[in-house]
Amino acid sequence: MKTRLYLDTRKGREPFPLCLVISRRGQSAYVNMGISLTREQWDSKARTIAELPPKRWPTRDQVRNAIQRKRTAIETTLLTMETDGRLHGMTALQVRDAVVRQISGAEEAPTYFMTYFDEVAARYTGRTRELYETTAKRIREYIPDADTLTLEDVSVAWLDRFDRLMRPASPSVNARNIHLRNIRHVMNAAIDDELTHNYPFRKRKIHNQETEKRALTIDQVRQFLAAPVKGYLEEYRDIFELMLYLLGIDLVDIFNLPVDAIKGGRLEYLRSKTKKWYSVKIEPEAAALIEKHKGEGWLLAPHDRYATSHDYLKHICAGLKKILSGYPFDRLATKWARHTVATLMINELDIPKETVSAALGHSMGSRITAVYIDFDRKKVDKANRKLIDLIKQRAAGDEHDTDGPHGDTV
Repeated sequence: MKTRLYLDTRKGREPFPLCLVISRRGQSAYVNMGISLTREQWDSKARTIAELPPKRWPTRDQVRNAIQRKRTAIETTLLTMETDGRLHGMTALQVRDAVVRQISGAEEAPTYFMTYFDEVAARYTGRTRELYETTAKRIREYIPDADTLTLEDVSVAWLDRFDRLMRPASPSVNARNIHLRNIRHVMNAAIDDELTHNYPFRKRKIHNQETEKRALTIDQVRQFLAAPVKGYLEEYRDIFELMLYLLGIDLVDIFNLPVDAIKGGRLEYLRSKTKKWYSVKIEPEAAALIEKHKGEGWLLAPHDRYATSHDYLKHICAGLKKILSGYPFDRLATKWARHTVATLMINELDIPKETVSAALGHSMGSRITAVYIDFDRKKVDKANRKLIDLIKQRAAGDEHDTDGPHGDTV
């Protein structure tokens, strides 16, 4: 059993809380000393308060004495517990909790699960925050005593009960899993904040249900793009077509493109999902659609009318389903563009999976292409040109200098 003082600077804003680290069997737990210090007041090498002159820190000696008194109390308690055998089999977190209870003379006030859930949700903004707030709403809706639960009450049985109560209104396993993942994230955050060592997800795994394929065939793509439309439905169809020509770009990314996103004939953007920069060659068909729906404050006009991509998503997905009747068009959504690009490249054009993976922005992280360090973007550009020619039913070389659908292997 070892102890040391540690200034916790993780929050990034001074003053920082001073903690006593308890290390046991390769694990560490932190006891808040009830004292906060600035970087100037802490000697990180000596792990003690800095020897500042009294004029710069008048209360230095009082702070030093307070730290020493509390550290002595904690270490004396640890020694007593070790001597009488109470530490046997305990983890560092359990030791920390026992010590805190011992020196305070009473049980610590419990951390309420929903109070902490709301706190974690408040750390985020935009759509992510909305999702957490929706989960909190569902918990309170289905669990009447939710606000009385502590972090220790979140068990496998409780998670199963919550999932079971959601089923009548939300039969989709994957939809319910969104809420379970949010709960899992909150429990992980509580462990990181050292509020609990309870983690029911060691036993309660989250498994997605395999969904139906969400890709159009080449004939369906051509039928959809040839359908007569007017007004906003024409815009929705054009945006979906543009997503195809931009290698299945996500709606949130195409919606948030700044006016200067195109540089040197390429669309350069940061993927919201992976936080990685991505580059797509702008082919003439894509350029025409971008010009047609050119925005004022953004690259595309929809962001001039809608505050968030989520608002626009609801409208465009509803509109896409109205363009053609019958399956699969009555189930069409923007995410189908990405699936369609991948499916057509593999099934119709025999594009290698490595190239398709790179085209979808997975080249530096997928299992298939993790071995590649600098993937040749020209292969992706050629694959995209072949895809557009296939959609437009053009033979190789009709209008563009390209290998065409039946050219060299990409």
